[in-house]
Amino acid sequence: MHKHPLITLQIFFLLVGLTACQSGPQTFEDPVAAMMDQLESPSTRLRAADQAKQQNPTDPKRLAALHQLVWERGHPHQMRAYAIDQLIAHDEVAFRKKLHRRIVLVQNWKTLDYLFKTAIKHGWGKEFTPTLIRQYARFVHGMREEQRPERKVIQDLYPDKTVEQVVFESFLQAGEQGQVKREKETWDLLARICSTSQLIAFLEKAPAKTTLVANLQTASRDLGVLPTNKEGMLWLAYWRDPVRKAWWSAVKQCVAVLSPEQRQGLQMRHLPVLAALTESQLNQSRAQWIASITASLKTTKHYLTGPQFDGPMRDYPQRFTQGAKDLHWADLATIQLVIQALKEPQIVAALFAQADEDHRDRGTEYGGVLRHADIGFKIKLYKPRIRKHDLKFYPTEAMYRDLYTGIAHYHFHAQHIRNADYAGPGLGDMKFSKRNHFACLVFTFLDANRMNVDYYQNGKTIVDIGVIHR
Repeated sequence: MHKHPLITLQIFFLLVGLTACQSGPQTFEDPVAAMMDQLESPSTRLRAADQAKQQNPTDPKRLAALHQLVWERGHPHQMRAYAIDQLIAHDEVAFRKKLHRRIVLVQNWKTLDYLFKTAIKHGWGKEFTPTLIRQYARFVHGMREEQRPERKVIQDLYPDKTVEQVVFESFLQAGEQGQVKREKETWDLLARICSTSQLIAFLEKAPAKTTLVANLQTASRDLGVLPTNKEGMLWLAYWRDPVRKAWWSAVKQCVAVLSPEQRQGLQMRHLPVLAALTESQLNQSRAQWIASITASLKTTKHYLTGPQFDGPMRDYPQRFTQGAKDLHWADLATIQLVIQALKEPQIVAALFAQADEDHRDRGTEYGGVLRHADIGFKIKLYKPRIRKHDLKFYPTEAMYRDLYTGIAHYHFHAQHIRNADYAGPGLGDMKFSKRNHFACLVFTFLDANRMNVDYYQNGKTIVDIGVIHR
């Protein structure tokens, strides 16, 4: 018996209707968990988020999840934007406080742009400036300063001022309010976006209401140098301690006799070097330093292969003739002092003794400070702050303080007695120098009685000094 076609069609539509009614809108047993499930699509997660909101908008579990979406990596922008809106709707004041502390955790530029637009939309105005500057203070690889979106927002907020003026005023405000961390972060940014002449001009007009501003003004006036990062501010504070008044006065006198050529490129790391120079050396020209160093380096053998274990070093040539054009007078003076120190038998003997101890210790590298005092050159070894592995040295705070009036930091590549393949700084060593702005040395075992010496500094400058013998 055949069914009538009309009846069959009616049954089909009835079944489709029943199926549709049974499926209905998707619901989630645990909407907060579904909202955070990174294996789900953004559309599914947003539906779960909306269900969580409808069921209990003030649920602590939901609010904590929203914060995770904003600050943790790995979530799509749609979810971050949703979470930002929801947190502002819940408690705008609390979100803004947390945003100031945590904005540097946001890595996604699309989300950062959304935050900037949200600040404008909600009328946060100039009160948003410290948060904006805190984000701007974070260095970003591969993006030129003029491309930074923070600059555009600052310019929109302050059309009658330059970005640099706004940042400097925020720096002064942070100090006057006792916000030390913000003050240091803002100076770090200023040193990145301003020339030294701009900074000096700003400081000349600034009221000396804080210790840092007073120290900066004195450093600019007496020494012609300024710190260029957070470490430099600690460095300056150490120098300005009243117990080092005589040291400051001596360095000030050295700077006063320098010619314009000698002052060019002068940085904080150079000042202890000036204090160690003789009157005759202070009168040396840049060309005379180059000739003297070239003559010294011709008398020794050189090993020009740096370690590759933490990154390629092909872009860092080690020959003095290749890098001399980029070295300022004070850099050359530093190298000359290193060469001079390594001609003293007691210094070389102490270095080999320390390198032997480093070789026996398989848990860490060793390092220390080369300095100069009235009695001449001396070196001091510092055990590491923490022991991690035999390819890394973690300096102590005491070593940093010693470097503030020292000539150079040094460490050893003593993992093997025959270690010529590691004869030079690695990429991590170069990053240490860039971050801290110290002049540095690395001593590498070539065999039981010889070590290769390399000098390196902020930038890509490496100079192979040659070989010292036990």
